[in-house]
Amino acid sequence: MMPSLELNIAGRPLKIQCSEDNQEVVKQIATEISSLIDLEKRESVPFLTSTFIAFLKSMENKFNEEKILKETLNTKLFYENQIQKLEEEKRDLKQIVDSILLKLNSELSSE
Repeated sequence: MMPSLELNIAGRPLKIQCSEDNQEVVKQIATEISSLIDLEKRESVPFLTSTFIAFLKSMENKFNEEKILKETLNTKLFYENQIQKLEEEKRDLKQIVDSILLKLNSELSSE
């Protein structure tokens, strides 16, 4: 059975079920939504509207964080790929140089 979190969002109690792994994330989102609702209340926006606005803003923040993480991962993968290509090129060049040196040595020893 999934644990149940009892949270307060903008002064209203809310019971949420989530996996143990996600409890901290859910608490963080609830806190963020609650603070956004408090900001909307100052503008005299109805509770449900302010809750929805707060939820959308919260999700927008999460999507932006995810986008940044994806871009960072893509950049990292790109550079790892470039490094791998350069290492392969270095290995190939070393083999060429070694074969040239071997040929030179063999020619020099035959003279």
